[in-house]
Amino acid sequence: MLFNQICLWIILNIPNPCYLLYQTITINDTKSPLRLTVESFIGNMSYLLIYLEFSLTFFVYTLSSSLFRHEFKQLIRHKILSRFPSNTTLRNNT
Repeated sequence: MLFNQICLWIILNIPNPCYLLYQTITINDTKSPLRLTVESFIGNMSYLLIYLEFSLTFFVYTLSSSLFRHEFKQLIRHKILSRFPSNTTLRNNT
């Protein structure tokens, strides 16, 4: 499970430093409006991948850990069942 999490972190975080390195190398180049737009889009996508990593952590744990799935199912059952209490009536058979 930890290996999966590390792989996900590496895959989703590598594009941003690469983009920042590219931006630093080409800071003195004259850029057309189209190139600036494309670079801005790529930069936004690299930041989106960083934010996406936080939400994908849940799915990585859900897919790779049976203990996490078990605890998650119990939590959901507890929350759903406590929301809808059952009506039980006691009968006195006298």
